[in-house]
Amino acid sequence: MATKLDLTSDIKNMSIENLDTLISALLELKDKKSRPENSLATFCEEYLGILKSSYSDKYVKSVELTLKTLLEYFGKDKSLSDINRGDINNFIAKLRITAPKGYRVYFRNLKAAFNVAVEMEYIAVNPFTKVKLPKQQKEKPAFISVAQLNLILNSMKDETLKAIVHYAFFTGSRRGEILNLRWRNIDFEKKTITIGDEDFQTKTRSQRVVPMANLLYVGLWEWSKNGKVSSSKPDGFVFAKPNGFSFHEDVPTKAFKRACRASGIDKKIHFHSLRHSFASYLVQNGVNIQNVQQLLGHSSITTTEVYAHLNMDALQKSVKAFDNIQE
Repeated sequence: MATKLDLTSDIKNMSIENLDTLISALLELKDKKSRPENSLATFCEEYLGILKSSYSDKYVKSVELTLKTLLEYFGKDKSLSDINRGDINNFIAKLRITAPKGYRVYFRNLKAAFNVAVEMEYIAVNPFTKVKLPKQQKEKPAFISVAQLNLILNSMKDETLKAIVHYAFFTGSRRGEILNLRWRNIDFEKKTITIGDEDFQTKTRSQRVVPMANLLYVGLWEWSKNGKVSSSKPDGFVFAKPNGFSFHEDVPTKAFKRACRASGIDKKIHFHSLRHSFASYLVQNGVNIQNVQQLLGHSSITTTEVYAHLNMDALQKSVKAFDNIQE
């Protein structure tokens, strides 16, 4: 173990930059050691470390902002076990004023975080499970028609980005699922696409197999033969930049939005609307809602039922029960 004399000598020989680094590290260490057991700050650090290894940068940044707001409200030394339902209600009440459009996202992020705190045995019960948010008016998902899809595609110049939009419309895949798709996930013989593998986890952590519509099959087959892939590179991304790397999530999103504006498409339409369009088209053409659920990869049928109202034929058959009433 170094003596006080040794440490003094070492410190004297340090540059100003190294001294600044040492001081910052010591202050951080002191801060950690002075925290009470199971402090909010300690848990937030651990939780973010867990997320960074498994989740997208976008989600991690969202959670970071949420936890920062939580720490500012309760203080870094607050013990997790001391946070109760009343505290959460007061916190949410403040958020509804300071972040009226985003407080629900904060709530979801924190509910998930405290579930992990329960699993880590920092707390016995998640206080967020006892808090009920006011019900929110559910808007119908915005979607586009095939004719509008063609208008948008004609407004795009980059062939790869056009292929991404075409694929999204005909599979209903999430953006991350599309950008992480590899050629080994496509079985041209069986006409199927496997979403989720050892290199990419889906949102629900469940792998699913999606059959290809003929238009999609032809499009992908032509894409594969136009120098986009060779049989020796099955691990390559289906939709990649010229250097072979995958796109950042913002690239197809912004390109799609620009094409929508150029085509005069409704401002409510965004990249995720392609997923809504896939589901809406299926439901409007009489596809069973359970089958739509499987194709979309929803873990709950409740999520898929938002599209049920689009099956007007089925709804019209339902109200025909009144046709036999004689006034």
